Amino acid sequence: MLAFTHTLEVTTKQVKKVVPDGIRREHALAILKQMEEVAKQDGKNLKEFEKAVDTLAARRDATRQEFKAAYETLEPQQTAAVEKKIALRFQLKDTLTREEWGKIFPPAAPPDATATAKP
Repeated sequence: MLAFTHTLEVTTKQVKKVVPDGIRREHALAILKQMEEVAKQDGKNLKEFEKAVDTLAARRDATRQEFKAAYETLEPQQTAAVEKKIALRFQLKDTLTREEWGKIFPPAAPPDATATAKP
């Protein structure tokens, strides 16, 4: 939910380096910590889902309904995680100034025009 090139670890380091106001810096770091917790829980949910599906796949007698139930369990968890990640991203945006955001998440370089040009 952040820039695709940033990990939470890199973003945390950048916030510590770039944000001079201690209160806003601590608030931004708390938001990043929440993002990390959401990501960890999301990963845990996905691993549990994969384990359940692997167990079903190994059973010859597993039914379509059992597979469907496994997927139906994952879907609301994934939706909740995405919604939380988006909400946290906007909280971070509201915490940082435009200048700080630009330093932490510099714009991506435009693609090289010659690499996509057709002969």
